[in-house]
Amino acid sequence: MAQADCVVLTLADTAAIRAGLLTPASLAVLRDKTVIQMATIAQEESLALQAEIERVGGSYCEAPVLGSLAEAQFI
Repeated sequence: MAQADCVVLTLADTAAIRAGLLTPASLAVLRDKTVIQMATIAQEESLALQAEIERVGGSYCEAPVLGSLAEAQFI
């Protein structure tokens, strides 16, 4: 992450996002980076993530991917 301009997350839920992104080591390198979060999570969880990312100087974009196996097989 340290050398990336953008971090794209497609994790299962808020717990996985927090475990992978909001560690002290990860937070230390988020300044001036854009985090694109693609999990389908509750609005209040997304707003909390946004606040934490912006607190360390990063920017946050929510881009949830909706659907499940049935929708994927239809295509």
